Amino acid sequence: MEILATSALGAKRKLNMVCLHGKNTSKAIFEFQSRTFREKFGDVIDFHILEGPHNEVEPPLQVFLDRGFQAPFKSYYYTKEHLGEEPLCPFDKSANHSVGGLEESIKSYVDFSKEHGPFDGALTFSQGGLFARHMHRIVNTIDREYWEPHFAHERVKLPKFLITFGGPFFPKQEIDYKEKRYKQFDYKFDLESCHFYGKKDDYLPLMTAHTLFTKEPVIIYHEQGHQFPRSINDEDFLKVKEFVRRQHVSKYGCDEDFVINASSY
Repeated sequence: MEILATSALGAKRKLNMVCLHGKNTSKAIFEFQSRTFREKFGDVIDFHILEGPHNEVEPPLQVFLDRGFQAPFKSYYYTKEHLGEEPLCPFDKSANHSVGGLEESIKSYVDFSKEHGPFDGALTFSQGGLFARHMHRIVNTIDREYWEPHFAHERVKLPKFLITFGGPFFPKQEIDYKEKRYKQFDYKFDLESCHFYGKKDDYLPLMTAHTLFTKEPVIIYHEQGHQFPRSINDEDFLKVKEFVRRQHVSKYGCDEDFVINASSY
């Protein structure tokens, strides 16, 4: 039986989204970074932030420390040894690593879903978007037999759509899972998706994740860097609202109670 985000008392029906933060950050940092988006769409979406299970060993960005955020800082996976070629972005040595620790993060997602799920979609930033993709592939194809019983629980479902901010695609990065490696460029995702890319993002040459999705992804470019934008223009805001409305209709069959009070972002 599907568990709907409504009640017998007539509470407003909403989408339910899991939130996945960036590398070397935390639930508190994601709350801060995503506050504008969550405020604009809180009329129609409930948000639940899943913190990564891995403690980061790299020092965090100084800007987070300056704002008073404290350790531990978390990630959904860690990078392993270098694969021998120069990365597309020289400052980012992870571009040609393999990534590990995904099994633990998927288990965290399963446990989190039992309490807060099922999730209709995922709101992600940076590494969170990569983890969402890796999880979909592992659960659906790489290790489907193992994960199928876990995702048979009525509250444990993979997100059906993604809204990603600053989510790059590292074409040479490999998935290290149960002592085997898997390349990324040969796999496509049959999901609805909306991708936000910053024109001043140092990762901009790697902002091609939309090419991995088969259902006409929505692409929004904003004028800022590797971040949730502080503002987007009205035309793009309408595109995002329409994307969210489609997900609402897909879940509930109509948009009668789909009302977003914000007129601009």
